[in-house]
Amino acid sequence: LLSGKPPLNLARYIRELKAYPYGCLEQTTSGLFPSLYTSAAQLRALGIVGDTDDKRRAAIDTGISRLLQMQRDDGGFGLWDKNGPEEYWLTAYVMDFLVRAGEQGYSVPAGALNKGNARLLRYLQEPGLMSIRYSDDAQGSRFAVQAYAALVLARQQKAPLGALREIWDRHNQARSGLPLLQLGIALKVMGDAPRSEQALALALTTSRDDKSRWMADYGSQLRDNALMLALLEENNL
Repeated sequence: LLSGKPPLNLARYIRELKAYPYGCLEQTTSGLFPSLYTSAAQLRALGIVGDTDDKRRAAIDTGISRLLQMQRDDGGFGLWDKNGPEEYWLTAYVMDFLVRAGEQGYSVPAGALNKGNARLLRYLQEPGLMSIRYSDDAQGSRFAVQAYAALVLARQQKAPLGALREIWDRHNQARSGLPLLQLGIALKVMGDAPRSEQALALALTTSRDDKSRWMADYGSQLRDNALMLALLEENNL
């Protein structure tokens, strides 16, 4: 696209997310995420004739039920059902969505949240349990998962500061600024301002390094930068 102004066609992006053809863990979550923060009036202003707010809320409730059908007995999530292999980064992504949905007033079973949080806590404390598949950089992939898990737990005041500091000590494993930013925000929320400031500063000068390796974090330079901007804005940074 060539444009004299930023070509942020939000209407198109929201429409395309709603039109995702499959129902895997990632697509279900990504398709639902915008609905947490939009209303029928906002969509109309973007030129989208969407569902009523009641229908939108009902669709999110249905989506939450669908996601919980993919939660494994250990609290993690499988890509297509609860019997599939554990998806580590996506488990943090889904838990992020479920926690935010609960904040927006949706009914998310406490048992499912508790199981998911317990699994994220194990990611922080036992990175070795993550047998990263299909990645050229298991260490960098684990760091990305740990940082995201830390952010989701910190949002609920459930991230142990000792574990966050231990992860920060391994910040040279980061292959993108995004996990450093996620970790920095988690440290800030849990009360370690000095390390948080170091992590945030490093995040803003660390570009994604995956030219010759594939990372198991569903990322790209564009995705990482967009999410970093959203997190900085959301946390008044």
